[in-house]
Amino acid sequence: MLGKHLKAAPRIYSKLKFGGESKKSVLDIIKSWEDLSAKDMDFLKHGVEFVIVAIPEALAIEQLDGIFAEFDKHGLKTGQLVINNVIKDTSSEFLLTKAKQQKGYIEALYNSYLNLKIVELPRFPHEIKGMDNLRCIQRELFEETGSNLGSP
Repeated sequence: MLGKHLKAAPRIYSKLKFGGESKKSVLDIIKSWEDLSAKDMDFLKHGVEFVIVAIPEALAIEQLDGIFAEFDKHGLKTGQLVINNVIKDTSSEFLLTKAKQQKGYIEALYNSYLNLKIVELPRFPHEIKGMDNLRCIQRELFEETGSNLGSP
């Protein structure tokens, strides 16, 4: 998007002579933005692996194909899918019903995205605030990889 804007920018800014106090021409500034934008895209394509987070509900599942298609269109790699707010506690009729609803969506995700590592993150009974709660999330997300990021 930035690249598209920068292609039109010379026409828009051509009447300006200098960029602030730097005494660089606006066209030179725009060219440096284009270079930076290209470097950023190269980094995103080759130096980053994205993690997509979704919830096990109809609308979220329907939107995923479009999200993955958009990432693919721009050459961005996705390596992991996190299924967030998965009901594990079925101690009440309400939770049991929700868990049954989610089961079909979770199965569909596993069947649709065989090439991705998929991690299920449970629904917690509290907000995730503070270091102790973040460590709990860390254990859920990185348990299989043996990561100890941020551990004391």
